Amino acid sequence: MEELIKTLRVGNIICGIHVGNMPPEKTRYSTELFAKKVMPQLKGIWKDWDNDERFWIHPLAERVVPGSAVAEAAT
Repeated sequence: MEELIKTLRVGNIICGIHVGNMPPEKTRYSTELFAKKVMPQLKGIWKDWDNDERFWIHPLAERVVPGSAVAEAAT
């Protein structure tokens, strides 16, 4: 995974740990192994970008009222 991250120059990875009809206990075990063994090795790859939150979800400055866009388009 480290080679993949460095070669593709990516910072956000989505891992599909659950496969098919894998039993819940096996999924939990796989997730735990990933969190304890893999994630710590990958965490510091792009240290210069640790505080870059451009691609994370943030609250909207103003809440949109449902249906308001339709009403504005009609006027």
